[in-house]
Amino acid sequence: MNEIELPNMDLDRPISSTLSVHRLPSHEGRIAEGGVRVNGGPAKSVAITVIIVVFNGAEDIKNSVRRISALRRNDLELIIIDGGSRDGTIEFLKESDSLIDYWVSEKDRGIYDAMNKGWSLAKLNSHVIYMGVGDYMTSLPDTQVLQSDVIFYGDVLLGDYLFRSGLSSRLKLGNTLHHQALLIPKKLHPTPPFDLDFKVYADYDFNLRLYKQGCQFARSDALEGYALPGGVSAAINITEMSAVVCKNYGYVWGGMSFLYGALLALKCKLRARLRA
Repeated sequence: MNEIELPNMDLDRPISSTLSVHRLPSHEGRIAEGGVRVNGGPAKSVAITVIIVVFNGAEDIKNSVRRISALRRNDLELIIIDGGSRDGTIEFLKESDSLIDYWVSEKDRGIYDAMNKGWSLAKLNSHVIYMGVGDYMTSLPDTQVLQSDVIFYGDVLLGDYLFRSGLSSRLKLGNTLHHQALLIPKKLHPTPPFDLDFKVYADYDFNLRLYKQGCQFARSDALEGYALPGGVSAAINITEMSAVVCKNYGYVWGGMSFLYGALLALKCKLRARLRA
């Protein structure tokens, strides 16, 4: 599918109706945009699209961009969606134009609205990985390994704790796949996938939908990520987590997820006390 530019798209048209765009349509809350796509840079073959969402995270976005650029992957596109920061983030994005394929700063409806915008910008034949500000990948699999219909997952360093991702029926109780090390082929879900009814676990909801659909997952030891401590999902939101499970698997699984979340929260409190 060819990339298309839709500068005059109706602002009332939902972003989810767009499969793939070169730049986001004009927006009354737009502050600025830039990057290689805007400046007419050369087209390239893209295997991986990295989406970072940020709001008032000037220092952390610097680290994310620096770390991702250090991977030196010519088959990678970096897209940054900023929610209208006022702390120097926009100035940094302007200074880093040549390192970012596309960036935009405009008002949005939260993290997952920003992620949906980024998803609409990803090329259809790429694997998409999405990050919060301060997150980054420490390693990626070779392009030759990436198969068009396979979702790859790896481990994530959460501060000083290594989260070992896994795939089993336990995914129906709580999220066992962290998005900082999850490469999803866009063609499995061409339209933006995140349900804005969920403020913390829309990515978990997406994982469950992919799992229910029977999508193929594969572990990659070459895929590793880092998650900045204190992110939006750092504290367990038991109510929303179980609501996600209930939506996908019904009330029985939702109830078990609630109990599972309560147990996890208790373990976290005990671990914190032992460290104190």
